[in-house]
Amino acid sequence: MLYYKLIENPKVVGTIINTEDNFDFKRIERFSSLKHLLKLLFEVSYSNNIPLHYILSQIYPNVFRPEIAIRNEQKLLNDIEKVRKEMNRTNFDIFSEFKYFNDFILDMIRSDLANSNILLPDRFKSHFFFETIEECIQYHNELLNCRPCKLVEVELIDKKQIIKLDNRLLTTFENSHTSNDFYNQAKECLIGNVTENPLYEIVFQGKYQIKYHLLDL
Repeated sequence: MLYYKLIENPKVVGTIINTEDNFDFKRIERFSSLKHLLKLLFEVSYSNNIPLHYILSQIYPNVFRPEIAIRNEQKLLNDIEKVRKEMNRTNFDIFSEFKYFNDFILDMIRSDLANSNILLPDRFKSHFFFETIEECIQYHNELLNCRPCKLVEVELIDKKQIIKLDNRLLTTFENSHTSNDFYNQAKECLIGNVTENPLYEIVFQGKYQIKYHLLDL
Protein backbone atom coordinates (compact mmCIF):
# COMPACT_ATOMS: atom_id res chain seq x y z
CA MET A 1 0.00 0.00 0.00
CA LEU A 2 1.22 3.51 -0.82
CA TYR A 3 1.52 6.35 1.68
CA TYR A 4 3.00 9.84 1.71
CA LYS A 5 5.69 11.28 3.94
CA LEU A 6 7.44 14.59 4.59
CA ILE A 7 11.24 14.35 4.76
CA GLU A 8 13.79 17.14 4.96
CA ASN A 9 16.62 15.13 3.39
CA PRO A 10 15.09 12.08 1.68
CA LYS A 11 17.00 9.00 0.58
CA VAL A 12 17.26 8.27 -3.13
CA VAL A 13 14.34 6.61 -4.89
CA GLY A 14 14.40 2.84 -4.37
CA THR A 15 16.02 2.96 -0.92
CA ILE A 16 14.50 0.55 1.60
CA ILE A 17 14.32 2.02 5.10
CA ASN A 18 14.09 -0.04 8.28
CA THR A 19 12.65 1.99 11.15
CA GLU A 20 14.63 -0.14 13.63
CA ASP A 21 17.87 1.58 12.67
CA ASN A 22 16.54 4.90 11.39
CA PHE A 23 15.44 7.02 14.32
CA ASP A 24 16.63 10.25 15.90
CA PHE A 25 19.18 9.36 18.61
CA LYS A 26 19.78 13.02 19.45
CA ARG A 27 16.10 13.60 20.10
CA ILE A 28 15.96 10.56 22.39
CA GLU A 29 19.03 11.78 24.29
CA ARG A 30 17.59 15.27 24.70
CA PHE A 31 14.27 13.84 25.86
CA SER A 32 16.10 11.77 28.48
CA SER A 33 17.98 14.84 29.73
CA LEU A 34 14.68 16.74 30.12
CA LYS A 35 12.67 14.03 31.86
CA HIS A 36 13.03 15.53 35.33
CA LEU A 37 11.87 18.93 34.06
CA LEU A 38 8.94 17.42 32.15
CA LYS A 39 7.85 15.40 35.16
CA LEU A 40 8.12 18.54 37.31
CA LEU A 41 5.97 20.53 34.86
CA PHE A 42 3.37 17.78 34.85
CA GLU A 43 3.27 17.48 38.64
CA VAL A 44 3.18 21.24 39.33
CA SER A 45 0.22 21.65 36.99
CA TYR A 46 -1.52 18.55 38.34
CA SER A 47 -1.02 19.19 42.05
CA ASN A 48 -2.04 22.86 41.82
CA ASN A 49 -4.75 22.31 39.19
CA ILE A 50 -3.21 25.07 37.12
CA PRO A 51 -2.84 25.36 33.31
CA LEU A 52 0.59 24.79 31.79
CA HIS A 53 0.16 28.14 30.08
CA TYR A 54 -0.11 29.87 33.46
CA ILE A 55 3.13 28.30 34.69
CA LEU A 56 4.91 29.42 31.53
CA SER A 57 3.46 32.93 31.84
CA GLN A 58 5.11 33.25 35.25
CA ILE A 59 8.47 32.13 33.90
CA TYR A 60 8.31 33.92 30.54
CA PRO A 61 6.18 37.02 31.25
CA ASN A 62 7.34 38.74 28.07
CA VAL A 63 6.16 35.81 25.96
CA PHE A 64 3.00 34.46 27.60
CA ARG A 65 0.21 36.43 29.23
CA PRO A 66 -1.71 34.77 32.07
CA GLU A 67 -5.34 34.14 31.18
CA ILE A 68 -6.47 33.55 34.75
CA ALA A 69 -6.05 35.62 37.89
CA ILE A 70 -2.57 35.63 39.39
CA ARG A 71 -2.30 33.19 42.27
CA ASN A 72 0.11 34.00 45.09
CA GLU A 73 -0.09 30.82 47.17
CA GLN A 74 3.38 30.11 48.52
CA LYS A 75 3.34 26.45 47.49
CA LEU A 76 2.56 27.37 43.89
CA LEU A 77 5.21 30.10 43.85
CA ASN A 78 7.78 27.63 45.20
CA ASP A 79 6.76 24.99 42.66
CA ILE A 80 7.06 27.42 39.75
CA GLU A 81 10.48 28.48 40.98
CA LYS A 82 11.59 24.83 40.89
CA VAL A 83 10.45 24.64 37.27
CA ARG A 84 12.30 27.86 36.44
CA LYS A 85 15.55 26.58 37.96
CA GLU A 86 15.30 23.26 36.12
CA MET A 87 14.64 25.06 32.83
CA ASN A 88 17.77 27.13 33.40
CA ARG A 89 19.80 24.08 34.38
CA THR A 90 18.83 22.19 31.23
CA ASN A 91 18.97 25.24 28.91
CA PHE A 92 15.39 24.49 27.93
CA ASP A 93 14.19 26.35 24.82
CA ILE A 94 10.48 26.98 25.24
CA PHE A 95 9.98 27.71 21.53
CA SER A 96 11.55 24.59 20.06
CA GLU A 97 11.43 22.09 22.94
CA PHE A 98 7.94 22.23 24.41
CA LYS A 99 7.19 19.35 22.02
CA TYR A 100 9.04 17.14 24.52
CA PHE A 101 6.25 17.68 27.03
CA ASN A 102 3.87 16.06 24.57
CA ASP A 103 6.38 13.23 24.12
CA PHE A 104 6.51 12.81 27.89
CA ILE A 105 2.70 12.58 28.09
CA LEU A 106 2.52 10.08 25.22
CA ASP A 107 5.25 7.92 26.75
CA MET A 108 3.39 7.93 30.07
CA ILE A 109 0.12 6.89 28.41
CA ARG A 110 1.83 4.18 26.35
CA SER A 111 3.25 2.73 29.56
CA ASP A 112 -0.12 2.95 31.33
CA LEU A 113 -1.93 1.25 28.43
CA ALA A 114 0.71 -1.49 28.30
CA ASN A 115 -0.31 -2.41 31.85
CA SER A 116 -3.77 -3.09 30.39
CA ASN A 117 -2.25 -5.19 27.58
CA ILE A 118 -2.75 -2.43 24.99
CA LEU A 119 0.60 -2.31 23.19
CA LEU A 120 1.42 0.76 21.10
CA PRO A 121 4.55 1.60 19.10
CA ASP A 122 7.22 3.83 20.60
CA ARG A 123 6.83 7.12 18.70
CA PHE A 124 10.56 7.83 19.00
CA LYS A 125 11.23 4.66 16.99
CA SER A 126 8.38 5.04 14.50
CA HIS A 127 8.00 6.81 11.17
CA PHE A 128 4.91 8.79 10.22
CA PHE A 129 2.92 8.80 7.00
CA PHE A 130 -0.30 10.20 5.56
CA GLU A 131 -2.84 8.47 3.35
CA THR A 132 -3.11 11.29 0.79
CA ILE A 133 -0.95 14.00 -0.72
CA GLU A 134 -3.52 16.58 0.37
CA GLU A 135 -3.27 15.53 4.04
CA CYS A 136 0.52 15.68 3.83
CA ILE A 137 0.39 19.23 2.47
CA GLN A 138 -2.22 20.21 5.06
CA TYR A 139 0.01 18.96 7.89
CA HIS A 140 3.00 20.79 6.41
CA ASN A 141 1.16 24.09 6.07
CA GLU A 142 -0.68 24.00 9.41
CA LEU A 143 1.80 22.37 11.77
CA LEU A 144 5.31 22.56 10.37
CA ASN A 145 5.20 26.32 9.79
CA CYS A 146 6.00 25.63 6.13
CA ARG A 147 9.50 24.35 6.96
CA PRO A 148 11.20 23.30 3.69
CA CYS A 149 10.98 19.58 3.00
CA LYS A 150 10.17 17.09 0.29
CA LEU A 151 6.95 15.12 -0.08
CA VAL A 152 7.69 11.53 -1.05
CA GLU A 153 5.62 8.48 -1.89
CA VAL A 154 6.48 5.31 0.02
CA GLU A 155 5.44 1.66 -0.18
CA LEU A 156 5.31 -0.57 2.88
CA ILE A 157 7.50 -3.67 2.61
CA ASP A 158 7.31 -5.29 6.05
CA LYS A 159 4.85 -4.19 8.75
CA LYS A 160 5.73 -4.79 12.39
CA GLN A 161 3.34 -2.26 13.89
CA ILE A 162 0.97 0.20 12.26
CA ILE A 163 -1.79 2.34 13.75
CA LYS A 164 -3.93 5.20 12.48
CA LEU A 165 -4.47 8.20 14.78
CA ASP A 166 -6.02 11.66 14.62
CA ASN A 167 -3.05 14.02 14.77
CA ARG A 168 -5.27 16.93 15.80
CA LEU A 169 -5.67 15.40 19.26
CA LEU A 170 -1.88 15.64 19.63
CA THR A 171 -1.41 19.14 18.28
CA THR A 172 -4.48 21.24 19.13
CA PHE A 173 -4.57 22.45 22.73
CA GLU A 174 -6.16 25.27 24.69
CA ASN A 175 -4.27 27.67 26.95
CA SER A 176 -6.54 26.44 29.74
CA HIS A 177 -5.18 22.88 29.51
CA THR A 178 -3.74 21.44 32.69
CA SER A 179 -1.35 18.50 32.53
CA ASN A 180 -4.33 16.27 33.24
CA ASP A 181 -6.12 17.74 30.21
CA PHE A 182 -3.07 17.05 28.05
CA TYR A 183 -3.01 13.48 29.34
CA ASN A 184 -6.71 12.83 28.76
CA GLN A 185 -6.73 14.33 25.27
CA ALA A 186 -3.64 12.40 24.18
CA LYS A 187 -5.13 9.21 25.61
CA GLU A 188 -8.27 9.79 23.54
CA CYS A 189 -5.99 9.83 20.51
CA LEU A 190 -4.07 6.69 21.40
CA ILE A 191 -7.20 4.64 22.03
CA GLY A 192 -8.54 5.62 18.61
CA ASN A 193 -10.99 8.46 19.19
CA VAL A 194 -11.14 11.30 16.66
CA THR A 195 -12.14 14.97 16.37
CA GLU A 196 -14.91 16.31 14.13
CA ASN A 197 -12.30 17.26 11.52
CA PRO A 198 -9.58 14.61 11.85
CA LEU A 199 -6.14 14.75 10.26
CA TYR A 200 -5.05 11.13 10.25
CA GLU A 201 -1.44 10.08 10.67
CA ILE A 202 -0.09 6.58 10.17
CA VAL A 203 2.37 5.52 12.89
CA PHE A 204 4.57 2.78 11.45
CA GLN A 205 7.35 0.42 12.44
CA GLY A 206 8.91 -1.92 9.90
CA LYS A 207 10.42 -1.55 6.43
CA TYR A 208 9.32 0.68 3.59
CA GLN A 209 10.67 1.81 0.22
CA ILE A 210 10.99 5.31 -1.20
CA LYS A 211 9.03 5.17 -4.48
CA TYR A 212 8.99 8.75 -5.75
CA HIS A 213 10.06 12.25 -4.80
CA LEU A 214 6.84 14.12 -5.59
CA LEU A 215 6.99 17.73 -4.41
CA ASP A 216 9.26 20.31 -2.83
CA LEU A 217 7.40 22.12 -0.06
